[in-house]
Amino acid sequence: MTRVRAGRRTIRRPAGGDPLTGLPPRAALENYLAARVGGGCGLAVVVLDVDGFQDVNAALGYPAGDRLLVALARRLSQCLAESSAERGPAVLTRLGADRFAAAVPADTGPGGALEAAVRLAAAASSGAAAAASSGASSGAASA
Repeated sequence: MTRVRAGRRTIRRPAGGDPLTGLPPRAALENYLAARVGGGCGLAVVVLDVDGFQDVNAALGYPAGDRLLVALARRLSQCLAESSAERGPAVLTRLGADRFAAAVPADTGPGGALEAAVRLAAAASSGAAAAASSGASSGAASA
């Protein structure tokens, strides 16, 4: 547990994970990458950035932005869970403000990375995320 002082109050939260979305820490992504690459397995890394996120915070306030990020994390996690059944486990982390990273098995080379990016961008661009922002930009790499 870590302690964060907010004014005079002390807030306790789990060490390591993202306190807003509940996603695992960046170290989980690094460990996943090391295990996959070290094991000779193919993988794709997809980074998603929420377009227009600052506009959401400015127009609707930070609580609305936080709800957007939580909803987006949920949608991306669902998308990865559905594809994990056929491809194997994946990892999703929040890198910062409005940026997420996913590492997924992709033994089919660059085509697998592109497919993962398209799936995740589609999940990010639907539902609450699409209603509150202008979608998400994504980039993918494979190894």
